[in-house]
Formats: sequence, structure tokens, C-alpha cells
Amino acid sequence: MIHDQLRSTFHDIIVAYLRSDDETELYRASEIGRALVDQGIGPDEAVAVYLSALESVLEDLPPARALAATARSYALLLEAIMAYSLIYREYVRETAHRYERIRAYSQQIEARDRDLQAVFDTIQDGLVLLDPQYRVRLINAPGAQLIQASPTEIVGQIFPSERLPFPAEPMLTALRRQEAGAQHASEWQTEADGRSWEVSVVPVCAVEQVQGILIVIRDVTQRHELDRLKEELIGLTVHEVRSPLGIILGFSELLLTRELKRHEVVEYARYIYEEADRLNRLVSDFLDIHRLEQGTIVPRREPLALGALCTNVIEAFSVTAPQHRFVLDVSPDLPAVLADRLLIEQALTNLVSNAITYSPQGGEIRIAAQHVGTEIVVSVADAGLGIPAECLPRLFTKFYRILTPDRRHIKGTGLGLAICRQIAEVHGGRIWAESAGPNQGSTFSFALPLSPPGEITAAPTTAS
Repeated sequence: MIHDQLRSTFHDIIVAYLRSDDETELYRASEIGRALVDQGIGPDEAVAVYLSALESVLEDLPPARALAATARSYALLLEAIMAYSLIYREYVRETAHRYERIRAYSQQIEARDRDLQAVFDTIQDGLVLLDPQYRVRLINAPGAQLIQASPTEIVGQIFPSERLPFPAEPMLTALRRQEAGAQHASEWQTEADGRSWEVSVVPVCAVEQVQGILIVIRDVTQRHELDRLKEELIGLTVHEVRSPLGIILGFSELLLTRELKRHEVVEYARYIYEEADRLNRLVSDFLDIHRLEQGTIVPRREPLALGALCTNVIEAFSVTAPQHRFVLDVSPDLPAVLADRLLIEQALTNLVSNAITYSPQGGEIRIAAQHVGTEIVVSVADAGLGIPAECLPRLFTKFYRILTPDRRHIKGTGLGLAICRQIAEVHGGRIWAESAGPNQGSTFSFALPLSPPGEITAAPTTAS
């Protein structure tokens, strides 16, 4: 029953009741109360209908009958309003319960959204969920970082593909393909500014209809670099191992199959020893860099006087490299550092050995240790082949070697400087290289943080 019909019915019930003595109209008034509530007719409208009906009846009745009708009308109105009131309270109570259920359900949805967002944010790949109109419904922190925006800023907006750190055209093509009804994912790789990316555009379907689009963006720069290093490692291993093994096998065969004079036996044995030692150093370098990277080598920190350590390293090389002149420059009041003596000695030995190797014409090699701010800086400078500027950023990368014509004959694994970097970093320090260019010499330096005051003070040590 529609609103106006209900008002008219209620009006007619009142008139019929006032004009007769039939009590059934009173019960009909009670029933009409529920209908009033269902149709949204409030008490003010019910009273207005009552007054209109009463007025129309009283016009035709004598005063005595009118007074009795008025009294009867009060009972009718009271019955209807009471019924209305009871039903309305039930209606309000049910509405309140319904609201509570909606609120609880809304809280569950919000909790699920938070859980989903938390899961999204723990994933390192960039994730973006779009609706069919390309508006962002959900985006995780790495995804927002890619487009340099906060998640709250971008949600609800059209996905700004032009702000991605790589060309956007393949992305737009993939989105258009989804818009055309494609039911399969689009995947591709792209590069920009020295970084590599894997991108997937995946339709999110329900009942065979696309409900949204999930974009997955993965930074694979490091993986590509690892693949490159793996290939270099394989090539290096084949080259560095095959060469000494070939020499060892060749001279071993000569020793076994020929009658040789003693000086020939000694010479061939020396070749075998040198190549075996080379293999041993290669294996040692592999193990050292692996243990340092995995954190299985824990520095045994103790007060270390770097001046005395530099002196010991120089003395060892003075015998094996007579064509070089070693100069030691150490501050007389150089404080100590807390460091692992063996590891720091290994790093310094590697740097001095490199200085000797890459200055084949001899010359001066200067080892310095200076107090600079809150660090002790140790440097090894030579006047040898120098380093091209474009090679400086990669010098401390594993297996990296400068293969210019003037140094192709120099053997090495490309691990020595990477080991030095790991040793410096495991002590909380840093390492770097400087060079004015080819044939201008080079300087390699590492810095270690100072030990707490009062631990030890190095004795003045200078030599040249």
C-alpha cells in the first residue's frame, strides 16, 4: 500500500469508527499502526490525519453526539499511536542491530584491507592493483616509491604510468590489451638509467570477467649483475685454472717420461711449484671473499698500532721487490685502532702487492698512515700504470680487472681489491682509489674508525 493510500485508509477508519459503535474499527486501527511504520509515516502525520477525520465527522453531529465521538476518537488515536510506538521501537531496535552488523562487517573489511596492505608492503616488488578504469585501488610502498608518490596520494587516481622509471609505452600497450578483453598476462623486461626491470600486467578475473588489473614490477638489476658475475666467474675459473693446470700437467709429464738432467728437474719442479702456488692462492681468495661476504669471518678486534704493522709489511716486500723503493710516512703520535691484525695485514699486503705489480718499471711506493678526524687513513701510492677514470667506480667489484694492452700480461683473479673492501667494511671502515689517469700512478686508501681513547697508543714509527 502506497503512502497516500495508507493515509486515506487511516482517515476512513477513524471516520467509520466515530460514526458507529463497531469496536472492530478499533482493532483495525491497531493493525494500521504497523503499516504506518513500514511506509515511513511518522506520528505527526498520524495526528494530522486524525484531526482531519475528526473535524469532518464533527461537522455533521449534534453537540452531545459530537462530544461522545470526540471521546471515542481519543481511544482510537491512542490505540493507533501505541501500536505505532511499539512497532517503531522494534523498527528502531532492528535498525540499530542492522547498523551494528554493518559496522562490524565494515570493520572486518577494513581489517582485511589493512592485512592485505601489510602483505603488499612486505613484498619487495612493486605491486599496483587497478580497477577497469585504470584507477589505483591498492598500491604497496615499493610501488609508490617507483612513481615517487605516497600510497594515500595515489589511491583512487588514474595510474600515472608516465612517472615510472622506465619507458611507459609497453605498459600502456599491455593495459590496452587488457581493456580489449585479453585474459592472459603480459610480461616484458626493460632497462633505463643502468637498471633492469621485469614487468607483468595480470588480469584479475571473476566469473570470466576482468574485475581489475595487477601490475608487478621487479627490479632485477642485482640479479642481472649476479648473472654477469657468474659468467665472468666461470670464464675466469676456466682461464685461471686451466692455464696453471696445463703447465703442471705438461712439466709433470716431462718429469715422468724423459731422462732429465738435474738442473732441468729442478727448473721443471720450480715451474710446477709456482703454478700450484698460484692455484692455491686462487682457491684461498675464493674462500676469503666468500667467508667475508657470508659474515663467517668475525674480526678479532684488539688495539692495533698501524705504524708498526706498516713497517712489518714493508720489510717483507723489500726483499722480494728490490727494484722498488719503499717510503713509510706515519704520524709520530698516531693513535691505535681496534682491529683484527691478520685481516688488516692481509688488506695492506694486497694493496702493496698491487702497487708493485702495476708499477713494473720500479720506482717509489709510499705507505702512509695519518690521523684524519675520527679515522686513521692508510694509503699506498705508486708511480705505475695508473687507472683510467671510467674504471675507478668498479675497481672493488669481484672479478673486475682492467684489460688495457699495457696490463693484459699481468695475471690475477680480480678478487684482491674486493677482499680489501670486505675487510675494511667488516671493521666499519671504507676504501677508495685515486688516480690522475694512465701512467700517472695511483693511490689506494682505506680508513678505519679510531679505538676508544686510552686503549693503546702506537709508538712513533718512521722509516724510509
